Amino acid sequence: MSQALRLQLQTTTLCTAKCLICPHRNSPVLLHGGVMTDDIYSRVLAAAAGIRFRKIACYMQGEPLTDPQLAERLEELSKRLTFDLLELSTNGSLLTSARSARLVSALQTMPSHVTLSFFGTNKQDYERITGLPFEQTLAHVYEFLKLTDHTHIGRSIVALGDEVQVRDFWHQQTAKLRRVPRLKLLRVNNRAGYGSGAKAVNQPPSRFLRCCRIQQWIHVSWRGDIILCCNDYKHAVVFGNVKNNTDLVKLQQQIPACCRQLATAGSLPCYRCDMKSIGQGAS
Repeated sequence: MSQALRLQLQTTTLCTAKCLICPHRNSPVLLHGGVMTDDIYSRVLAAAAGIRFRKIACYMQGEPLTDPQLAERLEELSKRLTFDLLELSTNGSLLTSARSARLVSALQTMPSHVTLSFFGTNKQDYERITGLPFEQTLAHVYEFLKLTDHTHIGRSIVALGDEVQVRDFWHQQTAKLRRVPRLKLLRVNNRAGYGSGAKAVNQPPSRFLRCCRIQQWIHVSWRGDIILCCNDYKHAVVFGNVKNNTDLVKLQQQIPACCRQLATAGSLPCYRCDMKSIGQGAS
């Protein structure tokens, strides 16, 4: 049983933002998506039981807090699955005082890390890029950082913009915190060719077949489909569904071979992907 296996769950496709850099805003998955049902979620947990995961990421192609049961589902996951780290990524727009408190209560029961995406250092840039209210969302983010400041919950901020401006902005915002969150500048990639204005690339199979997303991850959509990866914004490649009592370990071991066959047919979005993590490991 692989000690390096990682699981990514899409409990919702919905999103509060319309980020210019994200192809999800115009994807059929968003337009015709929704929230994972309790039945499918239960089947995911049943399929994943007995596996030790290095990481479980409870977000994919959307805003995880649009799932009204997120905190409760995380608590159930923590009781039923074995993992080294639970990861969550949010734009912070729904982190009201009540939602933050409930989320923190859930995350404190498990090893966890929350990434807060905030793309801009001023009202004009931020609202142009995301379509979200600058002051309100920034207040939500700061309150969440304060609430988690004396917990074991890891925090990081993913930012976009001039590095000097970004670091100055967040230095001011986090100066009073006991634990300063890690700051990461977003490396914009072409999202497997689905990104706006994406440059055409033609990755050789010898390169993308080594991608950690193929070799180490299992990606489960809101419908229970096991899809290619988080950059498959059309869910064009499906390997199975948890409704069919899927053996996730066996299926993941078969994914590289399936991808080699699909690569021969030229039907993988991986050909268009320019992610720097291709051929590398994953955290």
